[in-house]
Amino acid sequence: RTLNKLVSSNIPPSQDSLCICIRDFTTIILGLTKNNNNLPLPPSSDEVDTATLRNITNADIDSLVVEERNIATEESSNSKKLPLKFKIVCLSEMAQHNIQHITFQWNVKGQTSWNGLVIDILVKHWLYAKINEAF
Repeated sequence: RTLNKLVSSNIPPSQDSLCICIRDFTTIILGLTKNNNNLPLPPSSDEVDTATLRNITNADIDSLVVEERNIATEESSNSKKLPLKFKIVCLSEMAQHNIQHITFQWNVKGQTSWNGLVIDILVKHWLYAKINEAF
């Protein structure tokens, strides 16, 4: 609780538009919908062992983006939409790190290499989508 109090004074409230936007993006990438809000299973030991760290640049991300065309959209848990190309690019980077199962080590206390890597990739791609006015 003490840690929560320290951290909560530095972050916006959960109903802030920034928090909602980040939540919506994350639920889309995790594949959660109104009809399926079950969290994905945590990674197996083999998945954690094979995940690799690799620095990817914005140029790498740009090269993965599908050219503008009429692309279908995915629906998030609250019916907001994100163009599919942003999900494709994020999942492509995850695959470059040998992450085939987008999830977290939900029950592990403290920071883990797996969770840190997934968070870094999600934040990078949320920023990329935000800069490109995806929301």
